[in-house]
Amino acid sequence: MNNDFRKHAVAGSLAIALAASAFAQGLPAPPANPQVAAPTAACGDFNVAIYFPAYETSLSPQSERVIGAASEQLKGCYVSGVSVNVLSEEAHTDEDAASLSEARADTVISALLAHGVEPASYKSDMTRVEAAAAGAVPTVEPMARRVSVSFDVSPGYGA
Repeated sequence: MNNDFRKHAVAGSLAIALAASAFAQGLPAPPANPQVAAPTAACGDFNVAIYFPAYETSLSPQSERVIGAASEQLKGCYVSGVSVNVLSEEAHTDEDAASLSEARADTVISALLAHGVEPASYKSDMTRVEAAAAGAVPTVEPMARRVSVSFDVSPGYGA
């Protein structure tokens, strides 16, 4: 029995030595100069629309997600400008509606800044829209309560 033990021990030692040799020869050497992967951001101009509930200036959860997704898309890109265009049916004729539209634009700009979107410039404007067919109530038409945001984007960091 002692002889069998020796045979198994020698065979096991030989197997371990062969495996260690094969393992040592099979591993490639680490690179002399580490490689750095280039950012994969798709840096190009794009637009998003932020919709608001009637008579409100706060962002809905969906609008917050849109702004969050836009800020993620901008990572690794140079943002030369952001145009915030408020589309409103009555802001050009009604002072209260104009104040509401301006507050919505400010809300969107503040949310973008809070998400780290700091372009070289912000531009804000108001555009008159016809929300729906004659006789429609504007409060049921979200197109009359949106802020359209255009991002001017290019690859790279800084100017």
